[in-house]
Amino acid sequence: PPGGAQASFTCMGDKPTDVALRLIFVNLESAHPVELRIATKTSVKDIKNQIKEEHWPSDAAPVEEVARLRLFANGKELEDGKAVADCINLKVVANGTPVPVHVQVGLKQHKPAATPPKGSQAKARCNCVIL
Repeated sequence: PPGGAQASFTCMGDKPTDVALRLIFVNLESAHPVELRIATKTSVKDIKNQIKEEHWPSDAAPVEEVARLRLFANGKELEDGKAVADCINLKVVANGTPVPVHVQVGLKQHKPAATPPKGSQAKARCNCVIL
């Protein structure tokens, strides 16, 4: 491209074959955005797996504690079963910048302590005296 600018996608005919994504991890102050180049036919689920395996921030909770990973671009959540080309307007990508994708991490809920079986006596937690 003129002026040394680098396009954020590669074209085959009039259709982009790959695109650059700028991953922005929400609620992580020290996580720096990560740029990821992927094929437009890549599924959103495959992108999530790649994020967990190769681009996971060191200060985030361990991947094993993640229950759900959500990706958002252009104000919409990207659906697991779809390809990137189906989720992102590739005509807008032609401006030479990576597509910002917000990554939201949902952690697994820890189970509360087991409740005693019915019929067994649980220890009282108060120091009340009933008269």
